[in-house]
Amino acid sequence: MGQKYGQHFLSDTNILEKIAFEIEQLSQELSIQHIIEIGPGKWVLTKYIIKLQKPLTLFEIDTQLAPVLQKFSPPAQII
Repeated sequence: MGQKYGQHFLSDTNILEKIAFEIEQLSQELSIQHIIEIGPGKWVLTKYIIKLQKPLTLFEIDTQLAPVLQKFSPPAQII
């Protein structure tokens, strides 16, 4: 899995946890019922988002990453 589309894969756990925390806070404040993640890549953030137990749709154009994302289907819909 390379960087075919110029991807930069997030790997810092501290940043991932901060992003996940903010997503959780916003989803509660705004009563968000469905989450869309564009470019889930190697699913590092997806693992955190999925814990929110909300419907999740993943948009990924890199066909080499799609089989990795199948781990999340269900509960995630992969497009």
